[in-house]
Amino acid sequence: MAPWPWRLAVVWVAVCVAVVWVAGVRAWSARGLRLITRA
Repeated sequence: MAPWPWRLAVVWVAVCVAVVWVAGVRAWSARGLRLITRA
């Protein structure tokens, strides 16, 4: 069997983190935009 494609695993983890981050940004969009506009 071929060795585990670790690059695919790294990409998969990166995608999962991106999805969670985007979900968090959307969930806190109201307060996030307020903090950004103040800063």
